[in-house]
Amino acid sequence: MTFARSLWKLINKRAIINKIKDHRPIGLSFIEYQIDINKKVHEIYYCYCKDFENILKIKKPIWGRRYKILNSKNYNIVIQEFFSPGIIL
Repeated sequence: MTFARSLWKLINKRAIINKIKDHRPIGLSFIEYQIDINKKVHEIYYCYCKDFENILKIKKPIWGRRYKILNSKNYNIVIQEFFSPGIIL
């Protein structure tokens, strides 16, 4: 199981927004439209979350990462991802 959220700061909306599809993972749009990006990882964490344990009935730690995708001309995006313990990258 994976959960992700993203926070966008668009500098030039028209240049990118028409190419990014809301309903698809952002990485697929970057690949399909050959959009150049730079990724800077800010955090990698391994933790427990009582709310996730109660909702998902999983009594194991989760891990995640937070990173920024940069393209100085058009956008800055912060992405935070959470992964179940069974997912190893």
